[in-house]
Amino acid sequence: MITTQTWMLTKKDYDTDLDVDEEDYGEAAYLKLEKHDTTGALQYIRCCEQLGVVPVRFFLRHHQETKFVMRYHGLGSKGAQALCIPLEKNTYITKLNLEGNDVESAGVVSLCKMLTENLYITEINLAENNISSEGVECMCEFLTNNNRITLLDLSGNHLGDHDAKQIASMLQKNTTLKKLYLSYNRFGDDSGLHFKDALSYNDTLQLLDLSWNHLRPTAGVLISEGVKENVGLKFLNLRMNGFSMEGAQAMASALTVNRTLMELDLSANRIPLQGIVSISKGINTNEVLVSLKLGHNPMTAAGALCLLAAIQGNENSEMKTLDLSEVYVSAEFLTMKNTLENERDLTVIHGSMEADIKRRNTMTKKEYLKKLLMKNPITKIKDYMSSNGLRLIDFFKQLDRDQSNSLTFDELKRGFERFEIEMTDAEIMKTIRLLDTDRSGDIDFQELVAGDKEHKLLRRALLKEIAILEEEEKKKVTPNSSLLHSFIAFPSQRLLF
Repeated sequence: MITTQTWMLTKKDYDTDLDVDEEDYGEAAYLKLEKHDTTGALQYIRCCEQLGVVPVRFFLRHHQETKFVMRYHGLGSKGAQALCIPLEKNTYITKLNLEGNDVESAGVVSLCKMLTENLYITEINLAENNISSEGVECMCEFLTNNNRITLLDLSGNHLGDHDAKQIASMLQKNTTLKKLYLSYNRFGDDSGLHFKDALSYNDTLQLLDLSWNHLRPTAGVLISEGVKENVGLKFLNLRMNGFSMEGAQAMASALTVNRTLMELDLSANRIPLQGIVSISKGINTNEVLVSLKLGHNPMTAAGALCLLAAIQGNENSEMKTLDLSEVYVSAEFLTMKNTLENERDLTVIHGSMEADIKRRNTMTKKEYLKKLLMKNPITKIKDYMSSNGLRLIDFFKQLDRDQSNSLTFDELKRGFERFEIEMTDAEIMKTIRLLDTDRSGDIDFQELVAGDKEHKLLRRALLKEIAILEEEEKKKVTPNSSLLHSFIAFPSQRLLF
């Protein structure tokens, strides 16, 4: 065992990121800390030395706070193991956020052992930590017998159908978990049955986030059946999956029966008009749903109007927010929307009006081309690379956190956030749709290179056409747009629309 005196004699030779003065951490201070160490800070420093990892000063500064957030500090599995030692005896921290630290499954095993001893932590965030099935199994085993954890975040860990089975089995037995975040994983159709069973049996979970997964119509139908039988869930996020018409129809049936679900997000699920008509019938009788998000679906203006008419026809509707982002609407829709917003305190979010589309058609060619160039999300990526002196391969490697030579949806989205590339959700989804040409769910380097080349060609063509138009304007001669027409016929036009 390392004594305080030994630590004082050797700490000058020990590499840490603490960088503290002797007067702050002198012998007297360490003696006092050792005697009254209810936070485990001194124990953490010693454990780091024994494991050969660098202590993180952030922990020593914030270990007496109830909400401990240490995101993207590069802990690794050994760093997590060292952190778990003081956390066993820490009585301050109740919310633990270790997002993006690559703790892996070995780190999760250490965390589970710590949580069996710690009686205070109730919320834990392990998003983006490269956790494999071994770590998921360990966490699920712990949660099966635990009666304290109320929130768990396992987003962005590449979890698949086998992991869904483990999680569902845990949910059927756990009675304390209230919020579960599983977004940006790889759950597919085989996961549908597992989540259906979990929702059918569990009546204590209140929030489930399955957004940005690979849940297609088959899984959509099964999950909807689970929602139909569930009596506890209040918030369900299914954004950016692929429920399509079949999944939407099944969810519509669930909405006619479910009496607890208050918020439902089915944005970007490839739901066509027929599916929207079914959902409209569901909300026409639903009396508990407060927020419904259906933006980025190909429902047309007719579908948007159908939804609004269903709400208007339901006198007992509790709907406060209807999100139809990027969905075109009609003048009739606008009239009905204004009436409902005044009468029922309803907020409706939608895309452009038909009148806006008509005005857009009156734009000059030059204005239209410039707008296309500026609104292209790939242009923002290129601008970021240029301003930071990055090559395409450098940009790719910075996004590819797990070094798999491919980018998952979560790596791309969270990378944009990390680099502060300002993009709306619609732009991010558009970028992914443009680059992922084989629809594999991942973006490999070849796809990024191909997208870059096509963008260069189209950018060059647009700029050249704009220059021609400007020159023709000076001469007051009708512009010749044959060059643009030749490129619009080019398959790469997908990068603009």
